[in-house]
Amino acid sequence: MARLLIVDDEPDTVRILSLALQVLGHQAQGASSGPAALQAITDCPPDGVLLDVMMPGMDGFETLYRIRATPATRDLPVVFVTASAEADLDVRAAAAGAQGVLHKPVDLKSLGQWIERHAAHPVMAEISLSQAT
Repeated sequence: MARLLIVDDEPDTVRILSLALQVLGHQAQGASSGPAALQAITDCPPDGVLLDVMMPGMDGFETLYRIRATPATRDLPVVFVTASAEADLDVRAAAAGAQGVLHKPVDLKSLGQWIERHAAHPVMAEISLSQAT
């Protein structure tokens, strides 16, 4: 079970993603802004972050820049979750240090795959692998 932080200025998006994470067997915490996300990461570091790109004030790129600038969170897995159709978003996200982009509405299978690849606990991944054999 991974603990994930959902950062989005739309409360409905946070609720929907929280429910999706629960269905996948993970815990979710929400933050409504970049500054709130940085505080939540400091208070209770998550295993990964689902980060909206377009937010008022501090956008997702600035939030990610600040996450990467802190040694304790430099390697924290982050995926952008966005409704943006920007052509070069995947390239910009990778250059900023994100481990991917998920487009809204988020596909549950893609979300689960991202978590397993980037945010699941290594112990849990080992258990899953050993059960598969």
